[in-house]
Amino acid sequence: SIVLFFYVGKSMSNQFSLLGEKTFLRSVFTVGFVVRILWILYMFFVFNPRYYGSRHGDGADTDWFMDFGKYLSEWISGNSMHTLAEIIDINMSAIDDVAYPMILGVEYLLTGGVSDVFIPYIVKSALGALCAIYAYRIAKRHFGEGAARIAAIFVCLNPNIIYWCGTMMKEADMVFFCCLAVD
Repeated sequence: SIVLFFYVGKSMSNQFSLLGEKTFLRSVFTVGFVVRILWILYMFFVFNPRYYGSRHGDGADTDWFMDFGKYLSEWISGNSMHTLAEIIDINMSAIDDVAYPMILGVEYLLTGGVSDVFIPYIVKSALGALCAIYAYRIAKRHFGEGAARIAAIFVCLNPNIIYWCGTMMKEADMVFFCCLAVD
């Protein structure tokens, strides 16, 4: 991750320095998305099954998120015999714990439940790559074009954000929503 962040970051900075703004943003998004897709493939097929025995990793919180998301997907589609308040009570959660499972519920509903894990990983990868675009826009408004390009590249290659795309935890989604709100 250190080599990716510093070496590839420096290389991208040099290679992308003469690109126009739209081409630069498209390139940063593409690199960010591809890096995240490669990471989630590794996590999905190699790391998680080997170390956790499942494709979604550690089940401590993720099983709860996924099950709650399935309940909410049924509720959204009208196929649940419970109200939203009952579903929240069944899952022993407060209203502030519903946001991420609701996002999962919408993803499960839109994809027909094709995959509990892989589709959300792909969505997290797209959202993570979009964070770089938002970082660019925020930094450009405050610090100018040069700082904005570096910010976009560093967010694109940030190891922590890339890591969270390969988990079923809520952090990748929350970082995206924070960047969206600031932008």
